[in-house]
Amino acid sequence: MNGKINGVTKTCDHDTLTDEEINKKLWLKSDDESYYALKNIITAKDFIKDLPHAKHFVHTGRLEPYHNVRLKYMPKRIHLKYRGMYIRSIMAILNHNYNTNKQIVGDKMVYWKPLGKYTIKNVYELVMGIIERNYSKYSIFSFNRLFRLF
Repeated sequence: MNGKINGVTKTCDHDTLTDEEINKKLWLKSDDESYYALKNIITAKDFIKDLPHAKHFVHTGRLEPYHNVRLKYMPKRIHLKYRGMYIRSIMAILNHNYNTNKQIVGDKMVYWKPLGKYTIKNVYELVMGIIERNYSKYSIFSFNRLFRLF
């Protein structure tokens, strides 16, 4: 959005729509009840006042990949003792930290069952290397000993 008048945006950033694109869109009619409901929500003073603060709100988008990795090491349906849970948490954290902002090594063609076709998937470095590297320097806590705790 680029045309602000008194803090209210009047124009969009996208190019002008063609007649065909306009006809394909499902527009709200100005006499519909849903149009008035949406208009009341968007133009409410409290909503407009909160918008500048909302853009700085801490979103969970970067936390969700960590939770997915954590589920790999600690499935919800498996009961774990405290020590196993603790070690698996460490492994999930190491895995996540190592794989965050990693470089793509290459790509490969894989068959994706939900789509029923082949897609290209990025290939990254192996995760086990970092876990072994971090724990090999500690003589009392080797990688093999880590897995014996489960």
